Amino acid sequence: MLDDLVLVSVGRLVYQKAHEVLVACMPDVLKEFPNAKAWIFGEGPLRADLQSQIERLGVSNSVKLPGRQSISRDTLQVRIFLFCRHVGRGCPLRCWKR
Repeated sequence: MLDDLVLVSVGRLVYQKAHEVLVACMPDVLKEFPNAKAWIFGEGPLRADLQSQIERLGVSNSVKLPGRQSISRDTLQVRIFLFCRHVGRGCPLRCWKR
C-alpha cells in the first residue's frame, strides 16, 4: 500500500548531496500521498538549513532528520524509495523500490 510510502535519503548533509530537493518535493508528494514520510539520514553543515526548510514548508510532521545511524532494509518494513543525488558528478536521480 502506498499509505506506507517512505522516501529515504542517506548521505552527508552537504550541498553536493542535494537533500534540499527531496524536502522541496514533499508538499507535492503529500498532496498525492498524505501519509508519506521522508527520512534523511546523515550529519553535516547543512543540517540547520534543512531543518529550517522543513519548518518553512510546513512538512515537519512528515520529514525527519534522524542523523547518522546504521540502517538496513530489514529495519524498514515499509514501501521505500531511495533518493540519491550528487550535484556535480553527472549522477542521475536514482530510485529503489521495495
